[in-house]
Amino acid sequence: MASGPKVRDRPDPGQRPSPATGVPTGAGPEPDPARPRPWLASLWVGLGWALGVRVAALLVATGSRWMLQEGSRGARPLGRGLDVWFRWDAINLAKIAEHGYLSHTADPAYPAHQTAFFPGFPLALRAVGWVVGDLRVAGLLVSFAASVVAFTMLHRLAEHRWPGTGRLAVPLLACSPPGVFLIAGYTEALFLAGAITAWYLAATGRWWWSALPAGVAVATRTVGIALVAGLAVEYLGQRRFRLRALRPDLLALVLALVPLGAWMGWLAWRAGDPVRFAVDQRAGWGRQLSGPLEALRTTLRGAYGNADTTWVFTWRLELVGAVVGLALLVWCLRRAEWGWAAYTGLTMAAYLLSTWYFSIPRGLLGLFPLPLLVARLLHGRDQVFAGVLAGSAALFALAVAVFVRGPWVG
Repeated sequence: MASGPKVRDRPDPGQRPSPATGVPTGAGPEPDPARPRPWLASLWVGLGWALGVRVAALLVATGSRWMLQEGSRGARPLGRGLDVWFRWDAINLAKIAEHGYLSHTADPAYPAHQTAFFPGFPLALRAVGWVVGDLRVAGLLVSFAASVVAFTMLHRLAEHRWPGTGRLAVPLLACSPPGVFLIAGYTEALFLAGAITAWYLAATGRWWWSALPAGVAVATRTVGIALVAGLAVEYLGQRRFRLRALRPDLLALVLALVPLGAWMGWLAWRAGDPVRFAVDQRAGWGRQLSGPLEALRTTLRGAYGNADTTWVFTWRLELVGAVVGLALLVWCLRRAEWGWAAYTGLTMAAYLLSTWYFSIPRGLLGLFPLPLLVARLLHGRDQVFAGVLAGSAALFALAVAVFVRGPWVG
């Protein structure tokens, strides 16, 4: 939500702003019984797109298994149906869920630097895996349920900000080029479910309620810290940056950081280092704080060097992702969307001040203001929207095909 009321945004005629905070406080008009309830409509949109993209991804994955195989001696699909979704971080997260952190297991697939992965997703994976009996299935189920929540809340947030844009924002996120990571057993869907829900509740003035989903985001990914910082700026913006307008509900932001405190306390107790996750990031992936020019030069050497073709293409996608993320930041600043700007800026800083650009396209999934921005720009331009969505869906299908074959895609 923007900092204070804006003339260009359509107001809700059934609500009046609080004189102290500027947040709508009145009850809206009575719902029209002939129209579906807004929450139910949003749920159907979220559920429909979560199912739809998975059906499409399943078809692409099945075709990739059978048609893009190496060699020509008979039908030899590239792995079983579930195995093709069990790639890269999906394996790491499943092994952490199976063995726990700091385990002495002899499992060769167990990641050596496991604390680089925050505990939110492995805990959810372990709980669902205990019910279904298969961590591969559990990863897909957790991502599916989280996607339904994320898409539903994105629709609610879009309709709250710019009525009529929800039907555009959800497919733009669901069919985004890196959307395969919302299907596989990765952390992105769970993070988005927490982040978007928290922002919607905060945007509608329900700060105490926002603490729980914000805590889920913090427990899932390190950029959850950037989310809480963005929510803090949003809180101040709703009160027009007047310190005397602060209320006890500001403490909701402190509650959102409790999972981080618990995680650091556990690491201090078990590993003797409360920031062991940063140490593992550096030891396992070579990622540490670097100057922006140094990080850019390192990435350019990878993008235009003599590395393997797949990696060269990946580095170039990192550069594209960096441009998109910075463009989003500029848009947020130009529109005085200070909360979104803080969240986007801190997230991009984490990527651009690292040793090199790494996983930026996947990281753009967490920047939920991006599909909201594009939906706002394309609202009322149905033909342009159809073209953009078709192009995005084609890249999404390509990413699925590459992912299930095993190469790195972000």
